[in-house]
Amino acid sequence: MGSLDYVSSNAGAAVSFVAKQPALMLDDIFNTIGASDPNFKQGLAHTNSELGLDLRNDLASALGGEVTLALDGPVLPTPSWKAVIEVNNSGALQVAIDKIVSTFNLHAQKEKQPQITLNQAQVDGRTFYTIQSQIGGLATEYDYIFADGYMIMAPSRALLLAALQTHASGTSLARSASFRALFPSDNQANFSAMIYQNLSPILKTARFSAFVRADSSSATVSCRLQTKRILCLRGK
Repeated sequence: MGSLDYVSSNAGAAVSFVAKQPALMLDDIFNTIGASDPNFKQGLAHTNSELGLDLRNDLASALGGEVTLALDGPVLPTPSWKAVIEVNNSGALQVAIDKIVSTFNLHAQKEKQPQITLNQAQVDGRTFYTIQSQIGGLATEYDYIFADGYMIMAPSRALLLAALQTHASGTSLARSASFRALFPSDNQANFSAMIYQNLSPILKTARFSAFVRADSSSATVSCRLQTKRILCLRGK
């Protein structure tokens, strides 16, 4: 999975999967709903009209089937999460995002509610996007960038830069010897879904060592904790 190349070898957790193309998945969902709701097609057309785009052809078709979610960095004070999503057409996806933000803000303005902002900045030849909101009185930020067929999203630009550096330096989780050593005995790296955990950085952040006292027996038990685990699933 190429998305794992943007996750560092020190990540605390990662979940990756490859699924059917989103457009085809959406077709299945729409067909299932439409079979039981005769008004669904009319409602979908209204939604598309409100958004100014076609959810299936403009949004879902722009996405690929590979997704990785990871906890990759400090847990406190804010978890350093990231999402890496395969993209077939970054230009079309950005147009769709622009339309969704504009539609949301039009409704927010009518309801006299906080709007969201979408800004972009050029850094070293790359375009970084930032979405900010004050919805519910809570300040939130989502940063993202398109790179080599993926959309990388995180709560700060610094985490995006770290992800890009991880990819460029070849020090990613996917290339880590300790990570690959966790694979099943057949050593096949091709899987449709993967769940990985590494408790080491999380325990360090929580100052786990403070709970280990001078008692030699408790120290021995702590040293034997299985901090890294992986679960791989393969489709047929």
